[in-house]
Amino acid sequence: MLQTTILAIRGAEIVVKCAGVYEGAHVIVLSDKDHVVEAEAIAGVCQARGAHPMVIDISTEVMWYKNNLKRPIPKQHLLGAMMESNFCFAAADAEYVHCLGHTDENHVAQRKGMRWILVEEFMCEWNTEWKDIEIFIARTHRIAELMSKCKQVRVTTEKGADIVFPRNGNGAIPFVPIGAKMGEISPNYGESAMVPQEWTSYGKMVIDGLITGLGEMRTDPIYCDVEKGRIVKIEGGANAERFKKFLKDSGENSEAIAECGICTSHIEKRPYEYEGKPGHWSIGAWGTMHVGIGHNTTIGGVIKSATHVDCQMYDATVDVDDVRVIDNGKYTI
Repeated sequence: MLQTTILAIRGAEIVVKCAGVYEGAHVIVLSDKDHVVEAEAIAGVCQARGAHPMVIDISTEVMWYKNNLKRPIPKQHLLGAMMESNFCFAAADAEYVHCLGHTDENHVAQRKGMRWILVEEFMCEWNTEWKDIEIFIARTHRIAELMSKCKQVRVTTEKGADIVFPRNGNGAIPFVPIGAKMGEISPNYGESAMVPQEWTSYGKMVIDGLITGLGEMRTDPIYCDVEKGRIVKIEGGANAERFKKFLKDSGENSEAIAECGICTSHIEKRPYEYEGKPGHWSIGAWGTMHVGIGHNTTIGGVIKSATHVDCQMYDATVDVDDVRVIDNGKYTI
């Protein structure tokens, strides 16, 4: 599809409105060579609101991530810019900025007052309507409220997944485009995320969706046994072998169960619904959930790891205690 700043303006206006950019705000927009159009559109809309935007090219940092697939720790001068900004729009490679959001340094900047906005890809193609945003924001908060009080979340799929996540003492986090306390997300994305009690999750995962950095597993699913909060056995075909190698190369706690993420947006596409390269935020696609593995201190856990990777399962059935919130990929709440 043709990508121009003019075509991206509508999406940029939605993002900037969701973030709440105001006159006089100091704004940075992180971009790489592939996302200049989106970054310029966001900067232009911010400037029209009377804010003071600056676009920062982080292409070299993105290339480092692509070669290592480890959580990127922001350099001191980038962190300095984040610390002194009111808003930081991350309009670069989505996998990179997702991982950048899962760093303790980023959360220090957020606690200081920076609003962190992850900008979903393909802004020129967005057909987002406000009524859809309102619907899934309400759904996200309702599910997060249930998860914050539950004893456990159980996820099953018709492909054989059956995994239980006992809740720890913290509440679940609603990731929504408007009003989130930390980690604001693009207007198409909603997620209710819970940190399970560490070292207690158990059951079987059947990963048939995206794995961060490794792509989609739909035609070659990965079967994982989980015991005491760790992946202890991996079976399947070529994707399973790649996943094993990735975990081995990623070091300590890369196989730890770190997060139970219930995806709540009915408008977020799945990878196979894109024309061409899928957007990373299809990790939050309709009717799915993902199991985060690795690092989780930035979402209320205690596990430290060089990675934070989301493993997606399609057409999930999700029970929060005795309340069914998704039934084979269809929302019931």
